[in-house]
Amino acid sequence: MAAEKELKNFINGEFVACSRLLDSYNPATGQVHLKIPDSGKEEVDAAVRAAKEAFKKSVPSIDTCYAVPICLDDEGGLRLLQGSVPV
Repeated sequence: MAAEKELKNFINGEFVACSRLLDSYNPATGQVHLKIPDSGKEEVDAAVRAAKEAFKKSVPSIDTCYAVPICLDDEGGLRLLQGSVPV
């Protein structure tokens, strides 16, 4: 039998090994075919911190946000109305 594949957590743009793994079984054969992370508090906290930082960098500040007026047209598509309004 081939070696089982071991999945890792993806945190802050990197694949990170987990200290605990769970077996995933192939239902057709009953054999372990995959090892999956059993992430604990440490891994979850690291992922949440990384996600919060990424969100801060990706969301524009409130003074650069705009409301873009749109409406449904007769065919059910979206139509942009004239202009955008700072919020």
